[in-house]
Amino acid sequence: MLQFKFAASLCAFALVASAHAVNLGVANDFNAFIFGNAIAQSGDSDGAVAVGGNWTTVNSYVFNAHSTTPNPTIGSAINLGLYLGGNLNGGANNGATQINSGRNAYVAGTVSNPAPLMNGDGTMFAGSAAVQASTFTNQFAYSSLQSSTLSGLAAGSVNISNPNNYSIQITNTGGLNVYNINGSLLSGGKTLDVVGGNGLETIIFNVTGTSVNWGTEYHGNKNRTLWNFYQATTLNVTDRQLQGSVLAVGAAVNQGQNIEGTLIASSLNITNGAELHSFTFEGNAPVPEPATMIGLGIGALALARRKKRN
Repeated sequence: MLQFKFAASLCAFALVASAHAVNLGVANDFNAFIFGNAIAQSGDSDGAVAVGGNWTTVNSYVFNAHSTTPNPTIGSAINLGLYLGGNLNGGANNGATQINSGRNAYVAGTVSNPAPLMNGDGTMFAGSAAVQASTFTNQFAYSSLQSSTLSGLAAGSVNISNPNNYSIQITNTGGLNVYNINGSLLSGGKTLDVVGGNGLETIIFNVTGTSVNWGTEYHGNKNRTLWNFYQATTLNVTDRQLQGSVLAVGAAVNQGQNIEGTLIASSLNITNGAELHSFTFEGNAPVPEPATMIGLGIGALALARRKKRN
């Protein structure tokens, strides 16, 4: 019975997603969509943030959600700046949290002192039933299947003949272009150029490796680029900012530099005042079909069970 209900919710999720910006599912309208916990020493985000577990601010963090960024709605939760499935913690150092731009914060759990500063007309909803666990389990199922699907696409290779300046050659002008690259090549201060095309291409990088240290300066359209870290369990963005959206479903992300795009990850640890910049993914990446989503129900249930145990 539970699997039937969950399958139905996945089907509903897919149908709802089809009416919106769907390439990354519901997460497409968020600056970050994290399935587990997030902790921030300091920093800020330009767009709305969703976290399935707890959010802890150690020193200070600002959820800006500027008026120019997407304004997501999930069920009865509207005008979102923060959508949190766990507790909002001030942290050991009495960290201060701010919600700016008149956006709302919906927190399923408790809100500890010091109370977040709500700037504008936004409202803090603590202990809110508007935050649904199914939002995270459904998105996890969607993102997991999408990541797996993308990793199996026919792909070209990155030109690494110059060890310090990589490049890719666009072969499908204005369309989908997929490339494979070993994650070990992305560290150490490299650059990566896009050659050819008209700037309207969807560019997907399938990155191998369980632990990736990001250190590459990317010269491409970040709004239409998606980095698929489909094997990663750890992603360190500490040497250079990462330009483009990030699909890292199973990865703990350590962010010490800016991320310019949507981040989808297992957990998030923010240091060095790093910022999340909202560059909504505007590409055309393959999306899971509703029938396939239903078949993935067991995997998403596993996530729910794991979170319950934790």
